[in-house]
Amino acid sequence: VFAILGTGARDLDYNLFTLSVSLRKVRAAATARPDSAPARPPFFEADQVSLTLPWAIVAGRVGVESLTLAAPVVTIERDAAGALNRPTRPESTKPAGARRPVTIGAATVRDGRVRYADGARGLVVDLEGLSASLTTTGSSVLSGTLAVAGPTRLEAAGHRTSVGPIAAMLSYDGAAIAIDRVSVTSPEADIAGRARIDLATTPVSLTADYA
Repeated sequence: VFAILGTGARDLDYNLFTLSVSLRKVRAAATARPDSAPARPPFFEADQVSLTLPWAIVAGRVGVESLTLAAPVVTIERDAAGALNRPTRPESTKPAGARRPVTIGAATVRDGRVRYADGARGLVVDLEGLSASLTTTGSSVLSGTLAVAGPTRLEAAGHRTSVGPIAAMLSYDGAAIAIDRVSVTSPEADIAGRARIDLATTPVSLTADYA
């Protein structure tokens, strides 16, 4: 098993001539708890993560030319005490706000899944069949379409339901992820909204509104 930035991978292939890297059976999880509590699920898993780096990285410019995630699974779980299963970020000697944004030329997600469970609120959101195709525009913003074929399951306060396909526009500017023009169809109501995830703050912040 290779340990890469706190992430485990079963196999690693790379090509120095094309600056391409491929990881299979990738897994990122929070460190084990010191108590006897049950192990938390991994924060991130994927059958394969492939990326190509630009030659500009040789000059010190941080970036990714293309990124492909095959069957990624993101699980965000908050237990009754409020603890999250996400890996902790290594301590940095840089002052707050000094992180350099990472530019990505193109990104593709195939057959993804996102699951959020809040033990304190009894809330579960489970999205399957997620796909995305993103490219960088002239303004250096990575943007494109996001679709969730389903099934998508929701559970809150003992009530369970499922929703139809989800469509949205997704963009990433190197510091934040914006999800716009979200369209969700469910038996109870149709929902439209937007959300923003700011990755440059500590902790990561999330804002959303819907109607």
